[in-house]
Amino acid sequence: MNKITTSVYENLTPKQRVVASIEAEPRGDAAERKRLIQTCPKVTYRQTDAKFSETMDRLLITAVAIECELRGHALSFLFVMRNASEEYAHILASQC
Repeated sequence: MNKITTSVYENLTPKQRVVASIEAEPRGDAAERKRLIQTCPKVTYRQTDAKFSETMDRLLITAVAIECELRGHALSFLFVMRNASEEYAHILASQC
């Protein structure tokens, strides 16, 4: 690999690198994919503790699921209350 080629590979945008890698796959060009991977810039990230973030994400997902479930029950109850006879609505209300 000469310096011009290396320079071109190193200056690819992430999108260009992905497209080039996907295009190399059906051609069976393993060498091209290897060069794309080897010349990809290496980046170091900082984030909050993964265990904390994952736990908070799971709690949020659970809360949203519970909210959806309760909203469904509330809408069903509202539908019955609005469409039921007055006598039946009082029976339902007394059971809640």
